[in-house]
Amino acid sequence: MNATSVAVSVQSGAGVLVGVVLAKNVFQLCVADAAGRAREAHRLSRGQFERWFASRAVSRVVMEACGSAHHWARWLSAQGIEITLLPARYVRAYVRRNKTDAAALLEAARCAELHPVRVESIEQQALQAPHRTRSLWQADRTRRSTPCVATAVAGVGGGVHIRGRGVGPRLARGLGS
Repeated sequence: MNATSVAVSVQSGAGVLVGVVLAKNVFQLCVADAAGRAREAHRLSRGQFERWFASRAVSRVVMEACGSAHHWARWLSAQGIEITLLPARYVRAYVRRNKTDAAALLEAARCAELHPVRVESIEQQALQAPHRTRSLWQADRTRRSTPCVATAVAGVGGGVHIRGRGVGPRLARGLGS
């Protein structure tokens, strides 16, 4: 395996906690012992990531909640590993460098006040996809129409047309006062 790692061997799987930062092609792991001290750090490809967990006894994995985290949480749960997904906005406070790092996840996992996110099934994620798409469309529509409305309110050029409706000086007088 040609993964870069800094390792001090962790003997048994009992109490081993792994913080995982997910990306498209590279996964960063930080392994802590039962006392919570970081013992290993790895940077693995997707194939190496799967083999690493298949060959190790790990008791708990902590990840930042995102779409792919739910996939990997289901996969790791099938391996018999306890999963904790933490909300991204709370993990950010524990980051020491500019990016999310696995050590920050381990630090955040020790905080009892953080409530983990439920692991979603494939069906739940599929149900959310159209809703998220609609939200993106609405945000895009708002982003595009805002300059038109601002131009109309300013009264520049006598008004503009938004979806076939004339918006002109009358609206500008009503909103401007």
